[in-house]
Amino acid sequence: ASFLIRSSGNVTPFDSKTGEVSTGVEYALVVKKDSFVTGMAIFDQLAGELPVLSQVGFSWKKLSEKAVLLRDVNVRVRYSHALVTFLDDTVFPTANYDLLLKKGSTINCATNEHNFNASVRATEAESKEILARFDRGIEKKLKGQSVEDVRNRVLGKLIQNGQVDLPFASLGNFANPSVKLLAELPSLTEVLTGSVKDILKNKLDQKIPGVGKELLNKLPF
Repeated sequence: ASFLIRSSGNVTPFDSKTGEVSTGVEYALVVKKDSFVTGMAIFDQLAGELPVLSQVGFSWKKLSEKAVLLRDVNVRVRYSHALVTFLDDTVFPTANYDLLLKKGSTINCATNEHNFNASVRATEAESKEILARFDRGIEKKLKGQSVEDVRNRVLGKLIQNGQVDLPFASLGNFANPSVKLLAELPSLTEVLTGSVKDILKNKLDQKIPGVGKELLNKLPF
């Protein structure tokens, strides 16, 4: 990663809540356009390595690639005892995605550790590629089901206004972070099985109205 930064700081000598001496400094930073991030272990996991993502066939390969900041970003942080704390929700826009670091996220400059509450959203073009790749991956597994229906059941919680959006928490050392997706995804197998049962139910109901559900409840899947 390479960050081009301009900064100014304000020292607050006393904590306004406790009246005690404050050792922290508030900085107004500008992370400059053309700063970039590459090779972050956090993004490697979100790109598809996390079991919750890999088990449903999700893949976002470009998330691990070099991402260049499209514009200057204003950032307010507090620095105290090597700990940088973000004071506002802050969005970092790149060509492939927008990274949102939420207020309260931290970076420890002394230990290289972090605690992020964040989300990463793909661009519209990248989202289309991700979803098309997912559709191709499940198409051969379908037996009369709608690809779009299955995709929406599996990835629905990760799609906001047509764009792929991964809410996540990450903590620990940047080299080996513990990353958790903050959205529960159903099992692809369960969704496919459920879709097959729905199709059978509809076909049975067409033959004998009302019996589809009763018969399917007796099936061993």
